[in-house]
Amino acid sequence: MYRIKEWIVSDIVSGISTGLVAVLQGLAFALLVNVSPGYGLYAAFFPVIIYFFLGTSKHISVGPFPVLSLMVGTAVLRLVPDNPADPDINEKRVVVAASVTVLAGIFQLALGLLQVGFIVIYLSDSLISGFTTAAAIHVLISQLKFVLGLTVEPFSGPLALFYTVIATGVSYGFNFQQKYGVAIVGKLEKGFQPPMAPSISVFKDCVADGFSIGIVGFAVAFSVAKVYSIKHDYVINGNQVAGLLSAIIVMIVTLAIGFLLEPLQKSVLAALVVINLKGMLMQFNEIPNLFRKDKYDCLVWVVTFVAAVLLGLDLGLAAGVGFELLTVIQEPQGIKIFRCPSPIFFANIDFFRDKLTAAAGFNPLRVLRKRNKALRKIKKLLDKGELHTTPKGVICTSFDTNESDYEEIDNNHIEELDKPINTADLPIVIDWNADLPNNIKVPRIDLHSLIIDFGAVSFIDMSGMKGLKAIMKEFIKVDVDVYIAGIDSKYHPI
Repeated sequence: MYRIKEWIVSDIVSGISTGLVAVLQGLAFALLVNVSPGYGLYAAFFPVIIYFFLGTSKHISVGPFPVLSLMVGTAVLRLVPDNPADPDINEKRVVVAASVTVLAGIFQLALGLLQVGFIVIYLSDSLISGFTTAAAIHVLISQLKFVLGLTVEPFSGPLALFYTVIATGVSYGFNFQQKYGVAIVGKLEKGFQPPMAPSISVFKDCVADGFSIGIVGFAVAFSVAKVYSIKHDYVINGNQVAGLLSAIIVMIVTLAIGFLLEPLQKSVLAALVVINLKGMLMQFNEIPNLFRKDKYDCLVWVVTFVAAVLLGLDLGLAAGVGFELLTVIQEPQGIKIFRCPSPIFFANIDFFRDKLTAAAGFNPLRVLRKRNKALRKIKKLLDKGELHTTPKGVICTSFDTNESDYEEIDNNHIEELDKPINTADLPIVIDWNADLPNNIKVPRIDLHSLIIDFGAVSFIDMSGMKGLKAIMKEFIKVDVDVYIAGIDSKYHPI
């Protein structure tokens, strides 16, 4: 139910302001697609009016987006390159742009019918941030040819709308196009052009473009929807009625007053595009924070950004997703989850220990003893001067090993080998999974976290508690973190 008294004023204000911005952005983003600016008005009108009837979100305003516009423009420029001698170049580019857009929609529809929306879960916030920042760089560079067409002194003002009105008036009053050859918007046809079918012959040349545009478009829409889904508890005034008013503003410009924008310089439109990139370019500030919190996420951001800048947006996105999948594969390594299906008590605690060590893939007590023996050997070699410390570790200067001494430690001081490893007095940090000097052999373990699921454990007696504590201590001594999940609250003091 639409609450007129609560929403009508805010809808009118937001609809008018959004409509004015949509007109300017439509004209500006048409430059990215390499078509006549007038087609940008169509892109600002039809998505909004359709979403008014079919959309479900009260918070999303649909329309041209710089990243997608640039991707479509890249396909347009590749299939219809610049050729001043071709009188039909604009019509050809419109056909290509429409065909690529329809193809992207077909891919999105097919992916939706096949229920493969899960793909978007592989587009993390870091990947999207790096990708959109790279896209902003591409957009910025693409607009330099328009921005540098005329040197304009910097000025300030409250709204981009005022800049546009002033720039249009100045361009018209001083006849910049005739006197200085400044590129302007030019003729804007009144009304809407008759609809035409996309060219199927173009489809085969832009399948990759259509697929990547469809994926990126869905990812962008999903990310916006995700933001608002997190904020759904807040009072947000915008809704579909505001979108309808925005569409009406665009329609009025298209049908009646579009001629007022004909003298507008393309350099001003390019400046509007650059201004709209501010938010994406500010995403560079995320790098230090990502580096402190999660270096994998930081790497995903940087790799996606560099790949998208150097390889292009489509290949860059693929490279970013591929690298992210590698980090997903790499990060979970070293984690084991063990589910205990029965109570733990005096009769089965040893069986529990055997099963847990088998699941972990090694006996922590054996590894601890081996490490303590190796540590004693390293200390002895350091004292004899047979090992020298370097910033990267140790350098062996002697390859003589006394295996009898090595075994004597094991046999005569077995109780000392079960103590926690103490490397406080060593001038180096030992990596137990790296090659050790003098052929010292220590079992390598890749496990760093062990999760024990106690969801099915109905009770634990005192013997079970003591045995569980001992097992946990053994794993902790070899640098394996142990976590217990699903345990009953009465056992938390364990």
